[in-house]
Amino acid sequence: MRYAIVRPPARSYVRCVSESPERETINVALALEQHHAYCEALKAEGLEVIGLPPLEQYPDSCFVEDAAVVHGEVAVIGRFGVESRRGEEEHLVPVLAQHKTVRRITKEATLEGGDILQARDLLFAGISQRTSWPGINELAKHLNLNRYRLVGVTGALHLKTLCTFLGRGIILASEACPWLREFTGFVVIRVPKEESYAANALAIGDTVLLARGFPRTRWLIEERGFAVRELDMSEFRKGDGGLTCLSIIF
Repeated sequence: MRYAIVRPPARSYVRCVSESPERETINVALALEQHHAYCEALKAEGLEVIGLPPLEQYPDSCFVEDAAVVHGEVAVIGRFGVESRRGEEEHLVPVLAQHKTVRRITKEATLEGGDILQARDLLFAGISQRTSWPGINELAKHLNLNRYRLVGVTGALHLKTLCTFLGRGIILASEACPWLREFTGFVVIRVPKEESYAANALAIGDTVLLARGFPRTRWLIEERGFAVRELDMSEFRKGDGGLTCLSIIF
């Protein structure tokens, strides 16, 4: 059985950390509808959805991906680069501990799950404003990693803002992604710059969940033989979030 941990947005989501000029127009009621549709899509693809309650004290807490990295039998609890999110990760520990061995990033480092791209047996680790080199170093030790590639993230919030792994050796990446050369050995689907938001997609088996409104990207993915399910992500885009941000899948 594969699981997906999710948490709906709280009323406080309107105060999330976001650089989007549309943050002030966030509609929480609509965000809840979109989150429900997201969860139903996960269930339709055979995942057991573990729904956690909203956390009013943490406006960004619907973006659960950032709080931990799950790899094999280990869940590494991260440490947020943004002060306002610190403490949020503790609310995930009990549920992850039921399924995985839990380890932690120390207070000397930062690590957010949105900067870790797992592709086949390789991890791409992004050094960003949210994730530090010491955080990546600790992650590698916790996971006993022998192979991983470091990427310096520029022009994006997280590494997975501009690229995601679809399976079958295929990475979906925006043409605006400055580290395309790092994906040696993978087939890269290049998302047009004007559709860069669609580079954050969520693959579950032969189906790819894709943000609605990006026809060129949809065609490129379908051309590779995937089924595409489009979801309205407008309210999460306003919070600088994407499809992978809303769940931890293992």
